[in-house]
Amino acid sequence: MKTLDLKSRSGSEKETQRQGFFDQGVLMIRNQHALNLDVLYDIGELLDSQAKRFHSGGKKQVIDPQNILS
Repeated sequence: MKTLDLKSRSGSEKETQRQGFFDQGVLMIRNQHALNLDVLYDIGELLDSQAKRFHSGGKKQVIDPQNILS
């Protein structure tokens, strides 16, 4: 089983995936049972070139019932 590797994708492939997400509002990646969690950062960068490779919301954000992370 091959896992997602966005770093090996061409610029046009990345743009197609990015545009598909913004057009459809969904990003589905099949057969990724062994997905390395670092790929989530790559997906974040695919959707937002200014995304940072860390979460800095802190404890308050994680326990806030209005936040998706809680």
